[in-house]
Amino acid sequence: MYKLTVINGAARGTVFRLEDGERTVGRTLGNDVVLPSPQVSKKHCVLNVQGSDVTVSDAGSSNGTFVNGVLVKSRKLMPGDRLSVGDFVLELTKAAQPSTAPVTLDSGGFGNVVPLRGVPAGGFGGSGSAPQAGAAAASGIPGLTAGLEQVNAQSVAGAAPKNVKEKVQFYFEKFVLNFLQNLNEKYEWRVMVAGMFAVLTVGAAVLSVYPVLERTTEKLAAEARERTAFLARQLVDRNSRFLYEKMDSKVDVGFVEKEKGVLAAYVVDNEGRVLAPARKINQYLTETNEASFVAIARAAFVKKERLEEVTRVFGDAIYVAVPLKVFNPAAGKNVTVALGIVGFDRSLMLFDEGTTALTYIQALILASILSVIVFFSMYRLTLKPLTKLNEDIDLVLKGNASSVNRKFKMEEVDPLFDVINVALQRASGFQGGSASPAAGGDVPSIDDVVGALKFVAESTAENGVLLLSPEKRVLHLNAFMEEITGIRAAMAAGDEFSNVVRDAAFNALVDDMVSKTAPGAAAVVEDFEFSGTMYRMECYGIGQPGAAKLYVMTARKSG
Repeated sequence: MYKLTVINGAARGTVFRLEDGERTVGRTLGNDVVLPSPQVSKKHCVLNVQGSDVTVSDAGSSNGTFVNGVLVKSRKLMPGDRLSVGDFVLELTKAAQPSTAPVTLDSGGFGNVVPLRGVPAGGFGGSGSAPQAGAAAASGIPGLTAGLEQVNAQSVAGAAPKNVKEKVQFYFEKFVLNFLQNLNEKYEWRVMVAGMFAVLTVGAAVLSVYPVLERTTEKLAAEARERTAFLARQLVDRNSRFLYEKMDSKVDVGFVEKEKGVLAAYVVDNEGRVLAPARKINQYLTETNEASFVAIARAAFVKKERLEEVTRVFGDAIYVAVPLKVFNPAAGKNVTVALGIVGFDRSLMLFDEGTTALTYIQALILASILSVIVFFSMYRLTLKPLTKLNEDIDLVLKGNASSVNRKFKMEEVDPLFDVINVALQRASGFQGGSASPAAGGDVPSIDDVVGALKFVAESTAENGVLLLSPEKRVLHLNAFMEEITGIRAAMAAGDEFSNVVRDAAFNALVDDMVSKTAPGAAAVVEDFEFSGTMYRMECYGIGQPGAAKLYVMTARKSG
């Protein structure tokens, strides 16, 4: 039985066990081996396992299937062969023991094991150990490797978070951070940050204006009700004497009708007949809202004799009814003989839709102005230390400085500066800050220098970096250089540059620049065009004078 181990790509160290039969490899869940990446086709290739024979066949993938760096259509695999699928590199080895649980990779970036059909799994690293994702880059940073191992171990073991803090952190990283990291693989960092600021701006504008409008609307609505109730009580106070003296003809509501915003004013008896205004005397109210309100108010005052008022809202109209009571000698108490009813237009006091929209727009404009200022300030504040770091690295590589300086205060990246300084010192042959090798010290080997500079190359996002051996074999190139040259680091590593370069003109340029480069001398500088964009190419030699141990070529957009 064989197994495939991920040695490069997401969740490095993940193991796929292979049983006899055909096993499909792709990015969708319908495959036996799932590798979630945009560079992997839905069905990328097929592995045919028959006893001790393993054959891989490309399934018409977009980016091709490679075995040991060579593009193949179909090829028999041997133990130790490396299979490149998209941005994953998997190594075929013999498995010690079979298992029964299928496996796939989790797109979250830590290599979670997720059950699928048909392919037994042995967990991470073949023994259940946490994957070492990023360990090479992080090994020199105190605490970072341990942090990655802790998170990865939790993902592998499936241990549930124990407390609220751990749960919040776990789900935030699983859903929010993974989502943002996936977006960052497609879009530039500045676009991502600008998008988050835009969301923050709109959210802040809405969340700040909405509660204020709600509270203000509630207060204005309460004010409208109080005003309506005040007018209704005035109506009752002025007309109670006439009803007590049986002078119904003198009941008047005209002084209330003249008030701004009043929709209707009535005095009705206990039977619902209108006593005032005179134009509707002895009639019943027929308008739907008014008729229903009179019925509701009459029933309410009958049910509760001590009720002071009844209020109902119909759209923008608010109606208030107040009982008109007179003393009844027979009953020996005040009894309700009529109702004073006032309808008021609340829209005169409440915000209309135009005012509400204008308030949101004004808040959004002000928040946008502030967000733009903060965004560009944060962007420049974040970018400046990286630019300074890049300039310092450039000076050290040219031999004009011995180390990078921590001009800006950011304790979270202090370990990064330590690692870079150590890498640059080792690469340049510095010992203890001296500009020459220590007495009796050994000149660093190519492996030492490459290992030290890989981290520097990967941390340089705006420059391409290519590392070549004295024989012009590819030792490493970062993502920026991969993008502009089309050379894949995973497949080019260890091969001669002329065998992996796609552009003959670029190959000739590299040959010429390397031939002119000497350790300790000034960089060889040329301009070269990739896909219509001009780049400034610089080549440095690292090692003892007359015997270069390493060539470092950088690419930066002209201007």
